[in-house]
Amino acid sequence: MNHVRGWNFIQDKIAEIMRKHPHRLLRIRYEDFVANPENELRKIMEFCGEKFNPQQIQFSTREHHNISGNNMRFSASEIKPNTKYLEQVNFLSWYTATSLTSNTLKKYGYTLSKNGMRKQLSRKNAISAQ
Repeated sequence: MNHVRGWNFIQDKIAEIMRKHPHRLLRIRYEDFVANPENELRKIMEFCGEKFNPQQIQFSTREHHNISGNNMRFSASEIKPNTKYLEQVNFLSWYTATSLTSNTLKKYGYTLSKNGMRKQLSRKNAISAQ
């Protein structure tokens, strides 16, 4: 469970830095990004002082000049939530990690149950599909 304590430590440090320099950091939650990538990318671009271009969401459809190429070009990649970890982690590990991180999870609006997490992701993804 050292990784859980490490996650809490890192979140505390990030919160401390964000309090000191709110204009220099932007918090983007994974769940919000997969639920509404365009909205979150707009926030990121605005934060960076850049203009949003809808083609930025279509990363896999554009040519990129990487040495090995863009692996996303081989599939129709859609930004969507990944909840496999909720199925793969055993109950004791999940419960212990959630218990140790519950204050931070609540602070950032996360639910504390596996089913709640699934529903939260599904609901947000359904909203963004409209």
